[in-house]
Amino acid sequence: MKKINFRKIKFGANNSIVVVIAVVLAVLLVMAASAAETKFPALKIDVTDDSITKITDQTKTVLRALDETDTKIKLIALEGTGDLNSDVRDVLNQYDVLSDNITFETENYVKNALILQTYSISSDYADSTVIVTNEDDSKFRVIYSAQMWQQDSENSSSFLLETYVTNAIGYLMSDRIISVAMTTGHNESVTDTFIDELTAENISVTQVDLSTSGISEGCDLLMIIAPYSDFTQSEIDALDTYMSEGGNCLISLWATSEGVLPRLEAFMQEWGITYNHDIVLEQDMQYVINSTIFYAQTTDSEISRSISGSILAYMPGSLTLSEDDDEEGLYLTELLTTTSSGISIPLSEAQNLDASSEFDSDAYIIAAMAEHAVDNNLENLSHLVVTTTPYVFGADGETLQESRYGNKDFLLNMINYVTDNDAISVSVKKTRTTTTITLPQSQRSILSIALCVVFPLVIIIIGIAVWLKRRHL
Repeated sequence: MKKINFRKIKFGANNSIVVVIAVVLAVLLVMAASAAETKFPALKIDVTDDSITKITDQTKTVLRALDETDTKIKLIALEGTGDLNSDVRDVLNQYDVLSDNITFETENYVKNALILQTYSISSDYADSTVIVTNEDDSKFRVIYSAQMWQQDSENSSSFLLETYVTNAIGYLMSDRIISVAMTTGHNESVTDTFIDELTAENISVTQVDLSTSGISEGCDLLMIIAPYSDFTQSEIDALDTYMSEGGNCLISLWATSEGVLPRLEAFMQEWGITYNHDIVLEQDMQYVINSTIFYAQTTDSEISRSISGSILAYMPGSLTLSEDDDEEGLYLTELLTTTSSGISIPLSEAQNLDASSEFDSDAYIIAAMAEHAVDNNLENLSHLVVTTTPYVFGADGETLQESRYGNKDFLLNMINYVTDNDAISVSVKKTRTTTTITLPQSQRSILSIALCVVFPLVIIIIGIAVWLKRRHL
């Protein structure tokens, strides 16, 4: 009969107990960390390179201002058959932690279909949708998951949730909503993306046909975006009346030939701004991106100073402007120009250029603003802003979504300046980049063999060797 090796049994039992204790402690530690993170979201640390869930100082400033008011705000995130997106949850949890006036909760729209009706949300787009609302649901904003992520390139996307949520909070805090009306009836170039970007900034956007209705009394800014046909005299009269009462107007024009927009051009000239029928080219190559895009030069004006990124302008879509401020009470300001190496070419000659053509270089104006004191009252100014390409203000919409450019800042600065608006508006864009490693077929084969065959065999051999060495303990 073989003698029982109590030493071996004791050694094995001790090892087993140590392993069991280690596993139990690890499980308990994970459970405790998970519970602490749920109860105290501020304990979670974003250690990722992109830090897309970390709340910025801009938002913290807004939340401090919110806590000084009586406004109570709810953040409601919708989830259905699947769990709420973890990035969305992490961001909204921080709002709850950082402000005493904000509560965050999740709602299952499958179990509670009434919530979709309350906020007019389609079930097709409900997953991870966020609702920012006040206590009685009298004011709210809906942020769809499709709006939160913007695809910048094949391997890069930006997370915009903080921008939408913080601006929605600003909307709920403010008693004033900027009202923008866009003219129709002249084949204007306005994209849905452009309107969406304005709406995201707490701006109410409507459309108006001046041939059938007047400009509403509450309109803060009238936008005329790249019309292809002229305004009638009755429409110009309505525009004159609106401006004489302290209205504000933005006109962005395409490159058009002389005689296409005579009445609209005459209206601009009354404000000291002449639309020259020539195209501008930037010759300083450090500001030229390609044959159709260049960076505009900002001036030291209230609108264009302190812009974080370069402003994209288009050529030959951009035309030049001239200013004449001889009229008393009229003040003109250059907003954007070319460098001193810019040249302008009359449209009539643009089709017949050759290598021998020469033109004078100068810093040509491509955006300007005219201000006029209503009834000689300097406290009540009417503003006309003119640009020679709608893309300066991101009328395509896509330019506004590019945080590296300053076009959106330029647009918002202009709106806030002419409407004398100090409402909350932030722009936070965090980029996540995915790196894809592409290997040649030969290297992929070698890597596959190493991972699937060599490494497992090495581990098995090491295991057998250890077992053989220790089997008699």
